[in-house]
Amino acid sequence: MILRKGDRFRLGGRDDGETVAYFTMTLKGENMAIVRLYRGEDGRSHFEDIEPKLEPLADGWPQDARAVTHSGIVVQRFDPERSNPWHHAPGRVAVFTITGSVEIEVGGGDKRVIGPGDVLIAEDVTGEGHYTREVGPEARVSVFVPLGEQRQV
Repeated sequence: MILRKGDRFRLGGRDDGETVAYFTMTLKGENMAIVRLYRGEDGRSHFEDIEPKLEPLADGWPQDARAVTHSGIVVQRFDPERSNPWHHAPGRVAVFTITGSVEIEVGGGDKRVIGPGDVLIAEDVTGEGHYTREVGPEARVSVFVPLGEQRQV
């Protein structure tokens, strides 16, 4: 799936018994719209516009982040010059790349480039981990969606 400006896609949702929330993102040039559709206390459906205001993280990395309220979803921007030595995934997550590209290296030296429209399912929460390097001139914007426990099939 390749996403283009104006495309819409469902990121995920939750139902906690009180609120059903779905998050839809629209690519609008440099800006990203996130629309929350939820059931309010009045029993009716409502929209909430969530603007992902990217702000520097406290750890000094050249990246910005914005959490989508009450969802566990995080939008992050990574500078094109960034690299991150061997590390683990922050938890089981689906990573939707919106803009930019990242090269990911795993054990044995295998490498893959993940770019716009690609979805990475990151599950290496233990072990050797992986190495990431941003590639290309454009900042990468990715959406991290937490996944539940892996089910045995």
